Amino acid sequence: MIETGVLDRILDQHGRDPANIIAILQDIQAEANWLPREDLRYVCAELSIPLSKMMGLATFYRAFSLEPRGKHIMSVCLGTACHVRGAERIVGAVEREL
Repeated sequence: MIETGVLDRILDQHGRDPANIIAILQDIQAEANWLPREDLRYVCAELSIPLSKMMGLATFYRAFSLEPRGKHIMSVCLGTACHVRGAERIVGAVEREL
């Protein structure tokens, strides 16, 4: 959970405007490396928006995480073109190494 003062600073940077909610979520995630539910509740109360709207945005975009994550995030493309070029082997090698 982020300190209230830090959340207030993030909100102030965005003018406490609900129209800037995506940027606010990005800043919270940059600070905590995920979106703690308590912090989302605080932001919702400060911006007078329903938690359901916030959760809708947070779950819609894959860039946001509602669960704690590590400091360094790794991802491997698993789309069709990547799969054809051996993405599964890369995933296997990374899993074995880590």
